Amino acid sequence: MAATPLDPDVLRRIEPFRHQVVAIGEPVDLGPTFGPLLDPFVLPVRHDGAPATLVNFVVTLDGAVRLSHDEPDSVAVARHSLHDWLLLGLLRALASTIVIGAEPLRVGRGAQTAARAAPGLAAEFGELRTAVGLGALHHVVVTASGDLPPDAGVWSEPSTVVTTAAGAERLRLPSTVEVVVDPLAAPDRVRTAFAHEVAQDRTPRRAGTGRPGLILCEPGPALLAELLRAEVVDELFLTLSPLIAGEAAGRLGLVGGPARVPLELRGLAVAGSHVFTRWAPEPNEA
Repeated sequence: MAATPLDPDVLRRIEPFRHQVVAIGEPVDLGPTFGPLLDPFVLPVRHDGAPATLVNFVVTLDGAVRLSHDEPDSVAVARHSLHDWLLLGLLRALASTIVIGAEPLRVGRGAQTAARAAPGLAAEFGELRTAVGLGALHHVVVTASGDLPPDAGVWSEPSTVVTTAAGAERLRLPSTVEVVVDPLAAPDRVRTAFAHEVAQDRTPRRAGTGRPGLILCEPGPALLAELLRAEVVDELFLTLSPLIAGEAAGRLGLVGGPARVPLELRGLAVAGSHVFTRWAPEPNEA
C-alpha cells in the first residue's frame, strides 16, 4: 500500500466534501479535525440492534477495482485521491471490527487500521476512536486455504481467522490469534454467512453508549459477491474515480461472481472530480 501525505496541515488545505444527497442515520461527531470536511456524517442503524455492516470500495467508471498486475494497488484506481484516503481512514476509525480476505495480508502484511491508511493522522484517528467508545480494531480474516503469513503485523492486533478444517491445519500463527473453523465449509470455501456471524460475535457495543459497533468489510471481488448474495451488507460505500481503465492483464472488476442486487441511493458527495456514493442493497423478494 502506497503512503499518503495526509496530515493535519494537509486537511486544513483541502476542500470539504460537497454533499448532494445527505444520508439518513445516526449522526457522528467527527470533531474539529474531520468535521469541517465531512459534516454532516451519519452511520446506518439496524432496527434489530445488531451491528451494521459496511463495505468500502473505490472503482473506475468502467468498473475496475484493480487496473492490472503492474498496478495492483487501489491507490492507482483512486488516482491518489486524498479524499478517498480520508474516507477509508475514517471508516476504519469508526469500525469495531474489520473483515478482510487473505490477499491484503499476503501483499501488505500490515493491519488494516486507520493509522495505516494515513500514518500522519494516527493520533487524530486514535482520538476519534476513543471519543466514540472504541478500543482496538478487531480483524476477522477469512481464508479457506490457511495460506497466511505468520509474521504479518496484524497478528499484534486482536485477530480471528475463519477457515476450513484443512486451512486450520496449514496455519502457523501466534498462539494469541483465535482460529474458528467453519464446520460446514466446502473444501475450498468458507461460508460467508458463517464468517459474518463470527464478525458479529466479535463486535462489542460501544463503550459509554451501549450502541452497537460497526463492521467494515474490505473484501476482494469474489468475497463481495458472496456478501451481497448472503444479504448481510447494510451499506456499500462506493467511490467513483474519474478514470476509464479498459482491459489489461490482471484487471479486476468490482464483483467477482453472480450477484444481481438492486440498490437504493443513500448518499452522494463530490470532491474534485471524484464522486462518493452510498448504497443500500434492497431485500431479495424472491
